[in-house]
Amino acid sequence: MTQPALRQLSTQPCRIRCCTVGGCLSANSLAVKEQLETAVIAADLDDQITIAGVGCMGLCSQGPLVQVDPSGELYAQVTPDQAAQIVAGVGSRGQGVGSRGQGIGNREQGIGNREQGIGSRGQGIGNR
Repeated sequence: MTQPALRQLSTQPCRIRCCTVGGCLSANSLAVKEQLETAVIAADLDDQITIAGVGCMGLCSQGPLVQVDPSGELYAQVTPDQAAQIVAGVGSRGQGVGSRGQGIGNREQGIGNREQGIGSRGQGIGNR
């Protein structure tokens, strides 16, 4: 990604979307959403990050799904315990979680990694 594109992303407001229907709902997505909201308030980022419950993101078998906008990073099988990590990553960069190709943690153990995530090496779905 070019430097001007990165600057533009960093100035856009951040929205973290959590699927709250279907397969994601049955996989405890409401608890994930609640923990995302709690983490945003605890980190005093409620003026920078909005949490939204949304409809199906199309990968019900991988839920709960969480997507960070405007970066488009998508995380699968998110647990309530991982919510604070997602928010911390967003807050430390202004948007997005982790670095390109990294996700949360590293390629071997983080959210969105080769073993647990969607796509390759934690990059999300079609977010190149």
